[in-house]
Amino acid sequence: AAFLGALAAAAGAADPPPEQLLDAITENLLKNAGPDLPSMDGWDDVVSGGDGWDAHIQTENCSTAEKPDPKWPRECERVFKTSYQACTRRQTVALEVPGKVDAALLDSGTVSVFVSEEVREFYKVDKFFVRAALCRDADCKHKVARWAPCKEESSVATEQGYQWCLTKGVEGKATADDRWRSHNYTFSAADVPGARYLLFEDGGVDSEYWTGWYGPWFKNAHVAVHKSTHSFAPTRSPAPTPK
Repeated sequence: AAFLGALAAAAGAADPPPEQLLDAITENLLKNAGPDLPSMDGWDDVVSGGDGWDAHIQTENCSTAEKPDPKWPRECERVFKTSYQACTRRQTVALEVPGKVDAALLDSGTVSVFVSEEVREFYKVDKFFVRAALCRDADCKHKVARWAPCKEESSVATEQGYQWCLTKGVEGKATADDRWRSHNYTFSAADVPGARYLLFEDGGVDSEYWTGWYGPWFKNAHVAVHKSTHSFAPTRSPAPTPK
């Protein structure tokens, strides 16, 4: 019995609790992620299929925190809309931030990188993707870790070369606007050592192929460096140890 108890204790010691994010060290590292501007400023390699991306910032018949309107209480929309051919884009951000994050901190095994974005279908189930990679270099030729949750292939010529996710739809309804869903991932303190940049990519296409902006909508893309509840020795095979 004592032997079995020792085994159980050893197993528990080797299996620490899940890593948790603590306070953010940086602000959002992405530019014009909200969107904050009615344009694609800040984004690189923008592919505007169909009628292209629409960076839509609603200014009428709605309310903001600064200008509430009792007649129009609904919050003003700030969204990126996609069209009937693949709309894709990317942004590479430096993880080192003067006065907040330096290379030594990134390599210390005590910080994580949190990535998130909200996506909503429009009218019917659509295709989209969100993915990210930690990189050693600004061109991202040397990747340290990846997050690529979408795996669907498409036979449509303009959609090949990407792997897609499908929006969820609404159960029991053939056509319905879906609610906003957050897609997020944490690069753990074990992933970050060696990384100096993060490549963020997303895209969407309208599955009905209607003229206009009826593909998935995107908002509030976010990348930030956080303190972590775990510390990881920056070795070739880092293992978690309670902080």
